[in-house]
Parts: sequence; structure tokens; C-alpha cells
Amino acid sequence: APQTSPPPAALPAAPQPYAPPTPISYARPPRPAVGDPVHIDELGKTPDSPPTQTDLNYEARIRGSFASAQGMQGPLDGRWVLRGLDGAALYDLQLVDKNNGVLEGAWRDPRRRAAADASGFVDVIERTGGAVTARFQIRANGQQAQLSLSFQGDGAWSGDLTEGGERRAVTMRRE
Repeated sequence: APQTSPPPAALPAAPQPYAPPTPISYARPPRPAVGDPVHIDELGKTPDSPPTQTDLNYEARIRGSFASAQGMQGPLDGRWVLRGLDGAALYDLQLVDKNNGVLEGAWRDPRRRAAADASGFVDVIERTGGAVTARFQIRANGQQAQLSLSFQGDGAWSGDLTEGGERRAVTMRRE
């Protein structure tokens, strides 16, 4: 009878390299870098959770900074709309009234929205007591608008606007 040999024994497996066990960490995960997106669930709170002391401190600093900046502005600071007696908007004005009495401004003509020269800077603006005068170039050809207003006491200003040699009564209110 033919003699058979047993199958060759399998070679032993190579030993695995040693890897130390991963320590258990109870620390919070690292915060994302500035500019990385942050998801609300990564912060450990939900939009419905009450604000933390850090949130309250941050909001108080923001409100304090805003109040301080507003305290440095004068009464004409902000957006105003100049209207004719018929109520139609003639100019939108954005004024900066620094607390030191310096006025600056920009204007936009809502009647000529598509025109390239339908906005610009106020060339001259002055406040003397309860009166404001301003002058700005309203057309590329050098045509000017002149504004003379008096304070009315209810937050509104009224007076005259002269543009293109035509004078009309106007009112200006904060928007």
C-alpha cells in the first residue's frame, strides 16, 4: 500500500507589534480652529438651553461697546430720508455726526436708481444751532443740490431743497 505522509504543519503566525493601550480620557474634545465650521452639538448645549455665564458676559460686553459707540455720536447720526411735500422720497441720506460737531454724509437719489451718478458724498454739511445746510453734486455735469433745514422739535427737519435752479419745500426724517 502506498504510504502517505501527513500534511505539512502550518507555520506559526508572526507576532503582532506591541501597541500600548489607549488611555481613557475624560477631557473635552479640542475646540475647532478659528475658521473651521462649528456645529451646535459640538459645544455641548442646544439653542434652547439657558445662556451660560460666559454667554451673559459676552453679551454684556457687546451691549456696553455699542452704548459707548452710540454715546460718541451726535443727534444727526444715521439714515435719513428727504421728502417733498407730496411725500415722495427725493434723497436718502446717510449721515455721520461725530460728537465733536463734525458732520459727514453720503446721498442716494431713489428716483434715478439705475443712473451711474445717482449717489455720492455730501460735499459740505454744517450744523449751526437748530439749522443744517448741505451741498452736494447731483449730476456728473456738475449740477448741485443745496439743502437748508431747520429742526422742528418732533425729530423732523424741514426747509428748502434747491436742485437745478428749482426750489421746493422738503422734510427730513430718520428712517
